[in-house]
Amino acid sequence: MKLKFSIEEMVEGIKNSDRAALVRAITLIESFRPEDSSVKNQLLKLLPKKDKPSLRLGITGAPGVGKSTLIEKLGLRFLNQG
Repeated sequence: MKLKFSIEEMVEGIKNSDRAALVRAITLIESFRPEDSSVKNQLLKLLPKKDKPSLRLGITGAPGVGKSTLIEKLGLRFLNQG
């Protein structure tokens, strides 16, 4: 992935709640391209560690069953709760 922004800019954007920076970071982290491996590891090392427990949720299903809609609704609910 050719980066338009440096890793440091991405990290700062994430810390400042910049959704575009978060989207770029997620895209990078989800990449399976070998050339992205070292860059994604750098990004993960630079992101701040949180002491709060987190939850990872996997959503699967056939095309068209509403996965994206569900994820959007959950995300908006969590955002509205702070």
